[in-house]
Amino acid sequence: MYLAYTLDDNQTDPVEIPAGARSQSIPGPDELPQSFETSETLEARAAWNNLQVRLTKPQNITYANVLATDSLYLAGTATNLKAGDQLLLQFDDQAEQAAVRTVAQVEAEHADNYSLIRLQPVPPLLLAIVPALVQAIQALSALSPSTHPQAEPRIAALQKLLSNIYLGVTALPDWLKQLLVSQGIALPSKADGALVATAVSIPVDPEVKAIIDAFVAEIGNIAKQLHGAASGAEATDPSLFVEGLLLGPNAQAANSLALARSLSRSFAKGSDAHPQLLVNFAPQIKDSYYAAWANANVNAAAAHLKAVYALRINAPLFGANIAKRATFPEIH
Repeated sequence: MYLAYTLDDNQTDPVEIPAGARSQSIPGPDELPQSFETSETLEARAAWNNLQVRLTKPQNITYANVLATDSLYLAGTATNLKAGDQLLLQFDDQAEQAAVRTVAQVEAEHADNYSLIRLQPVPPLLLAIVPALVQAIQALSALSPSTHPQAEPRIAALQKLLSNIYLGVTALPDWLKQLLVSQGIALPSKADGALVATAVSIPVDPEVKAIIDAFVAEIGNIAKQLHGAASGAEATDPSLFVEGLLLGPNAQAANSLALARSLSRSFAKGSDAHPQLLVNFAPQIKDSYYAAWANANVNAAAAHLKAVYALRINAPLFGANIAKRATFPEIH
């Protein structure tokens, strides 16, 4: 049995409920009323009548995790977005870091005035090879172009694939298909040998060769793991959840003295001990401090995501409707 006190909304000052205050339950059919008493003095405030849990938190969408992000919250409900629309997410002012994601579903929350945008997932293989691509590009870029000329064309091929993944191009390039086939992963289409030679062909330079070999091995391992995971679902062992189901409910503490306490938890970051010390040493701000804090900007860090654009306009290339230039055969 839990007991809660509700104060009149017009009660502005805190109210002290003394220890021993009696309350009586309203009995149901064939029941008798039960009496309860507070075991210690309680402080009550009208602002605490209907305390709500935190329903929202800032979105942490970065250039590093944007491909794995499955949803996006936008302010307002009149977004005019629909399934299949593409979104451009910009992470810097120069638009050098940007990603394109496709809308899968739009859910408008009119009560809270926001829209939940669910995104189509990036193919697992492309999502999994991004770290390997970044690592290979960084390793090749660290080599001097004058002494390692074979690194430059491979950097260009890997950077193009990485850029395409971020820009929503889900089709595998031919050289990557050839690489997967060489690792025993069956694919329907054939590869272009010229692209394979440009991207992952065995170079003569030993340092470039070591980086490419490591990249090829990593991509092969990733593809085999994903291929094996897709072949069948793993059965869940009941021992993983039965123990938790056997746990009984937590007993309600008889009073605040029965609650577990520690100084490290009481003064930990995010606890209420610090503002309580402040308002008790400066009682003149006791009634206004929490209201001011609730409306203050307490996070000075700039958001990683700068802007979101909907790519909805289809337009021909500039000059596409100009008539072709007339040509005349030369007459001798």
